[in-house]
Amino acid sequence: MDLEVIVFNYNYGSFLGEALAGIAAQTLRPTRTVVSDDCSPLDAMRDLQETITAQLPAATLVQNPENLGALEHYRKRTAEVSCDAYMVHSADDLLTDKDFLRNAIEILEENDDIIMVFGKYMNIDIDGNVCGVSSKQGWNIGRHIEGVDKMEGWSRIPGDVARSYLFFDNVIPAICNVIRSSVHQSLPPFPIGNPHVHDWAQWFLMTYYGNFARIDRYVINNRVHEESLSETFERNNVAHLHYRDAYMDILQRDEVEDSERCILENAMFAKEIEECSFSDFIKKSIPSILDRDKRSTLLQVLSTRIGRKMYHLSDNLSSANKSKLISNIK
Repeated sequence: MDLEVIVFNYNYGSFLGEALAGIAAQTLRPTRTVVSDDCSPLDAMRDLQETITAQLPAATLVQNPENLGALEHYRKRTAEVSCDAYMVHSADDLLTDKDFLRNAIEILEENDDIIMVFGKYMNIDIDGNVCGVSSKQGWNIGRHIEGVDKMEGWSRIPGDVARSYLFFDNVIPAICNVIRSSVHQSLPPFPIGNPHVHDWAQWFLMTYYGNFARIDRYVINNRVHEESLSETFERNNVAHLHYRDAYMDILQRDEVEDSERCILENAMFAKEIEECSFSDFIKKSIPSILDRDKRSTLLQVLSTRIGRKMYHLSDNLSSANKSKLISNIK
């Protein structure tokens, strides 16, 4: 089975060398590596080519003549893939497990039902220092999930089990996914045209076409920095605003069964009230009190919001006490 790795770049040129070094260190080299740039300036392109020549000479550099934006950039390059499998790789991330690509391809070769393999990741800062483990890891390694089969070093996740989680949140990282290309004979790459939650929408719809596998170890570092698209939206707290549009689009899909539409509608309601202001929370909640399903969702979200507030309050009080203690010592 051959593999193509597409390294997407937009103003991430200073990190590209590390990304390519991580690919070069893999025990299975990709059949093809493409560095795809979304219309960076000419001088930046020269730097990119020099980096490629130094780190991974076999890689090909291509550039969009005009800026497409992240979603259309992904769509364009993944539609051009001719290999049996491919991986979407951001130029600011870094593969750290030298066997990840080999193991992912072995799983795909030995299991025809599996259409995507992913792994766990660590967050690093702009200087490469580990700055935390994201809670969005799919499934905790030590936690038993009904329907998930533990294999040797990896977990088999049936499509319907993955979907039961993806109804409510994106529990699959979008930075280390090796995808079987043939799935796109049935489902176009990134079929939901939402620029901010397109990865979640794709994983959700892919659950109707096969099963997933997760390599149960940390395989890649996700760089957290000011220029990161995901960081920008997290900082501005607007990503959740786009979920409603994505849910509405998914509800129109033929893959969705009638029994799932109510779940999707409740999940959409949960997203609406999860991050909104307290006054909007009250406004949206009042009409839902008489609806049993939405009332249950409302109580769950309310519990989560209270828990989150208490955690931050406790954290702030702890910080204040530490400061007071330090000042007393001084």
